[in-house]
Amino acid sequence: MNVSLRRKNRIVGIVLFVICLLFWFIIIPKETMGEEEALFPELVTVLLGISSVILIFQRKTDLVDDNSNKKPDREAIFRVVVTVVAFGIYLVLVKFIGFFISSFILLSALMAYFGVKRLRTILLIPFIIVVVIYLIIERFLEFPLPRGWIF
Repeated sequence: MNVSLRRKNRIVGIVLFVICLLFWFIIIPKETMGEEEALFPELVTVLLGISSVILIFQRKTDLVDDNSNKKPDREAIFRVVVTVVAFGIYLVLVKFIGFFISSFILLSALMAYFGVKRLRTILLIPFIIVVVIYLIIERFLEFPLPRGWIF
């Protein structure tokens, strides 16, 4: 068991918890005008606070020895590069064809690249994700998503 990993996790957990307290008691009350406006920052702060408490009180049996000295293999590095390039292309496509179609294309392409075999899954899951994002962002929160030439 790597004792330094436990110690690092505790330090990060304590720092994150202090940041959460700073946000909760100082920043959010000063920067928001009401309860409705403060809801999302408070929710994110609570989730971050819970994560930081988990890091602080994590037992050594919960930590996995991951051989942190091991170098990543070339395939893993290549997958990261492909993903970053795909997101770069996605950012350009959003301006031209809009959020919905470019998000569907990105999700479908990444699912196929990472080994999903069934065409039905490759098409259905991104469609469901895009529809859910549309319903939450555009309908519920009434915030417009980027539109392109097509949609």
